[in-house]
Amino acid sequence: LEAVLGHKLHLRITRRVETTADGERLRAEAHRTLAGLRQVVDGFRRRADLARRTVTVAVTPMLAAMTLPPIIRSYAEHHPDVRIRLKDQRYVEGVERTWAAAIAMRLSVDSNPKEMAP
Repeated sequence: LEAVLGHKLHLRITRRVETTADGERLRAEAHRTLAGLRQVVDGFRRRADLARRTVTVAVTPMLAAMTLPPIIRSYAEHHPDVRIRLKDQRYVEGVERTWAAAIAMRLSVDSNPKEMAP
């Protein structure tokens, strides 16, 4: 590294090694850079963890108000580390999305030759 940088980073004295001012500067900068990188990586991990522990429920406003509160309360008591996200959805949109998902799943299964009947 010293050859690449063109600066002495350590003084090699008989029986000991001392860090030079340039070596200390490099160490401090590397420490700051790695600390910043750790923060970024930790942020990505936290977001990924949160995404894995999030359940999204799309329901009509009527169901959200009338039916879901006791269900969500019970679920939250049993799974306190899971975040529940409600999305209001009109009935027609819900039916359309459910059919689209069912068709996509069916196409996925049908496109697997091992799963297809002769």
